[in-house]
Amino acid sequence: MADRNIEQSTPEIGTSSFRIHQKRRLFYITNTLIILLASTAMLTNKHANPADAFYIVLLGAICTFPLTFIKSYRGKHSLMLIFLAYYFGAFGLKDISDLIGGEPLTGLSPNAILNGGEVAILLGAICFILGYSAVTRLVPDHNKGILTKDWRPGITLMLGIVFWMIGFYITASWQFGVSDRYAGISISHSLGGFIALLRILQPLGSLVLIYLFLTTGNKTALFALIITMLGDLGLGFVGDSKEIAIRAPLLYLFSVVMLREKLPLHQSVIFILVAGFAFSAFSAYRTAVHSKHESRSEALKNIGSTLGKIASESDDIGERLSGGLDYLADRITLKHNVELIVARTGRDVPFQDGHTIAPLLYAFIPRFILPNKADSGMAGRLFNREFELSPDPDTYISVSQLGELYWNFGWPGAIIGMILIGIVMALIASALRLDSLHTLPRFLMLLTTVYLLSLRFESALALNYTTWARACILLLILNALIPKKTTSSNNRSLPGYTFVKPVRRTTLKQTEHK
Repeated sequence: MADRNIEQSTPEIGTSSFRIHQKRRLFYITNTLIILLASTAMLTNKHANPADAFYIVLLGAICTFPLTFIKSYRGKHSLMLIFLAYYFGAFGLKDISDLIGGEPLTGLSPNAILNGGEVAILLGAICFILGYSAVTRLVPDHNKGILTKDWRPGITLMLGIVFWMIGFYITASWQFGVSDRYAGISISHSLGGFIALLRILQPLGSLVLIYLFLTTGNKTALFALIITMLGDLGLGFVGDSKEIAIRAPLLYLFSVVMLREKLPLHQSVIFILVAGFAFSAFSAYRTAVHSKHESRSEALKNIGSTLGKIASESDDIGERLSGGLDYLADRITLKHNVELIVARTGRDVPFQDGHTIAPLLYAFIPRFILPNKADSGMAGRLFNREFELSPDPDTYISVSQLGELYWNFGWPGAIIGMILIGIVMALIASALRLDSLHTLPRFLMLLTTVYLLSLRFESALALNYTTWARACILLLILNALIPKKTTSSNNRSLPGYTFVKPVRRTTLKQTEHK
């Protein structure tokens, strides 16, 4: 009898179809919760505005839409998911807070379902998705071979601690010196740029410790990570910086998604609770210090009495938590600024015509060659002055990259600019995929992008992209200097996640005997 070749495909747990099904389910669950939340608020809050509820539901649907077609949290769509998660927080979290317990008002266009700023925000998210998706469809799935060699484990833990300590010292010196308007200290732009680059070592150190713990379960790395997070929280508290306070926990949550292909629900709940209580104290401390016009150094000397006053306040635990979360939402929101820019630019405030973005073109030209080049971070102060937002003309007010794009070029700037941001993010994510190969330098490059280009979306566009480019060069230099592993073990399975392997095909040969 003739031999019969039978091919069988062996399905494996964690196949892409299974993961897509789970992500689509997450899309439906998330948007159902948002709709229920908005509906409940409309029934229980007499001040709730239906237009605000509609905006929140629409923004949530757009920002979670990629969950319906992505295959992996760790692959070429990773930066899209993180960017849109932050985008929803920056442009929707405050509206949710107001819708539930405040008095949300659509003041800029009271007779419209959506005002101009809200249209720009929704359109910006759509354009970002379109630009990002176009690249991911064109870029091949095979790995590019970038940063494929891992660092030697014996020195990695020490490097993480040293990086964080250097960055912490420089950041503390910056917070209590140059960036404190009451301290009266000023430095040159060249030195300021160098200091800003060295400050990147602080989050880099945290990311090294995060990577070690999540990939190896190293308890020493976990202990060092907890200590550094507490240090960041303290520095953010006394230095009045929400970014420093919550940066490492946010990077940890995103790292769990990228390295373990799962959503850290329990850790996220813990983060929300801790952030609520911490920012309740932040709010009281900020009010007490600013009312006295103290410098940060003076406030640090008097911190005992200030904390004692905060502790003596009679608010119960629930009020402290809700007040802290509301204050957090108020600090990270960018929506009102975008609404203000769209409403007034071209009417009583002129377009910038590329003025605030131009410094990006000569970011790598040294200032001794071009001494009169503009400050790449000028957008926030110029925004304050042009729109007359603060009595202090030197106060920096976040304009957001979306607002800055509209402020410079109007609707074409917002549309084309967000498409280009999506393209840039997609190219980076496609070149640094962690689903096919994970190494520490690749992880650091990808999460540095998350931090500088996503979590700092509120800052000036030229400043962010200039800092990101310089940070990437710094990482490449470090990668060239640090000894590498002698054996290849980069594709091992990570704790809590099994890598997807190609479908196995086996040939069964059956022979019949007479």
